[in-house]
Amino acid sequence: MPSYPIEVPRKGYGGTDSRLRREAEEFNRDAAILERHINETFVASGQHRKQFLYGYIAIDTGIPQDRVRDILFTVDCGHNGFSVWKQKDGETGS
Repeated sequence: MPSYPIEVPRKGYGGTDSRLRREAEEFNRDAAILERHINETFVASGQHRKQFLYGYIAIDTGIPQDRVRDILFTVDCGHNGFSVWKQKDGETGS
């Protein structure tokens, strides 16, 4: 289970193929949107553990669900979503 704040891996491309460069830029733009959305939603919830489902993230962000799943699968390999947690004050890791 990933811990808050989550970090969504980005794609790098340093080649000259403009199509591949554009795809990497679009992926990274969407990854940043999703990362910001999840972290802000987590904080706003006031919870120390929260479940996120790809379908609801897609609705909230306007990014297609398949793309949300493709980008966020690397965060925790969840089929339908994942949970994020944050240690409570005074809590130690397990």
